[in-house]
Amino acid sequence: METTFLWDLDGTLTDPAVGITSAVRYPLQYFAVDIPPAEQLYSFIGPPLKASYREMFGFSDEQAD
Repeated sequence: METTFLWDLDGTLTDPAVGITSAVRYPLQYFAVDIPPAEQLYSFIGPPLKASYREMFGFSDEQAD
């Protein structure tokens, strides 16, 4: 008999906020954008990052890529 385990890592068992908001900061630093508080970066959790960079910071498609 085979046993399968599924781990729900989208906020149920772990908190992805620190990892995601830290990763979001890197391109902001690269493009010399003022980095908002972590709470404002929580909106990056869930939607595609490219869309979030364009909407929140006005990145071009090239910058968002």
